[in-house]
Amino acid sequence: FSYIMSYLSIQHSLHMRNISRIAGKNSFSVVEVIKQLVLCNCSFSDKDCHILANELPHFASLSMLDLSRNSITFSGVTSIVAALFSMGADCQLQYWNLSGNNINSAGAAVIAEALGSSKSLLRLEVLSLSSNNIQDKGLFKLMKGTMNPSRKAFKMLQFSQSLED
Repeated sequence: FSYIMSYLSIQHSLHMRNISRIAGKNSFSVVEVIKQLVLCNCSFSDKDCHILANELPHFASLSMLDLSRNSITFSGVTSIVAALFSMGADCQLQYWNLSGNNINSAGAAVIAEALGSSKSLLRLEVLSLSSNNIQDKGLFKLMKGTMNPSRKAFKMLQFSQSLED
């Protein structure tokens, strides 16, 4: 994954230099065209989440982020949430899939805190957290975060746990 993000970062830098040269200016505004980022079932770790978190603010048009079926824990989800939160009202994310990771109730609480804010993830419609290690306490926090009155776009919290013998 580090190679993918390095490539994207290099491509972003080259794109910015080309636009700068064409515009003949040092300061300008660029809206990235990447709308979907699918990194599911690719052994994505917390370390990879930290790398992705550094790059997320460059993807202003990102509307779908699929990180399902990886090895993301509290640390990784905290980094991603911080990056999305830092984007504020500019965050375009509508669909976020974190199913099949190792996110616990503490990780769910971090997501819930961002959802409870009126300054981040305002366009989020669907959050999928099925097949994680989230207990009732984390689920209740998530539900409370999704009920924020400023969260008018939110439609669905997907959550299910597999029953173990």
